[in-house]
Amino acid sequence: MLSWSKVLSTTDAQQQTTGGIVPYLRLTSSGLSSGNFQTWFRQTFFNCCSWHPGSFNSKPVEEAIVSFQVIIQGQLLGNIAFTVTHDQSRQYNNNAPNTWLHWPSQMSSLLQATNYAGRQVVLTRDNQNVFTFEIN
Repeated sequence: MLSWSKVLSTTDAQQQTTGGIVPYLRLTSSGLSSGNFQTWFRQTFFNCCSWHPGSFNSKPVEEAIVSFQVIIQGQLLGNIAFTVTHDQSRQYNNNAPNTWLHWPSQMSSLLQATNYAGRQVVLTRDNQNVFTFEIN
């Protein structure tokens, strides 16, 4: 089983800040016990996914659609497809993480309606390549 976790910041939790709402979760070194977070998500955590060329803000990226079993505070919401993007050059912009998990509209609406800032998000992938997204 592979696992990663992070405490959601206000920005991560889709709450308004002075800089505005960011439509993705940055996959950072937080909660990563070993490996380089800039490559671990693409080469290890999501390596079983089908990656293809995509774009974000008119910039070329690698992209995968990943179905996650979503659980929010113990309530199973079902499977939701997330877009994951990876751009190995993102790190050159203030050491930004190279891999982002983009909020699908259903998740974005849910997060904006209820403030989960300060709560822990946990991503897992089991031995059968089943992905889980959980907010505790």
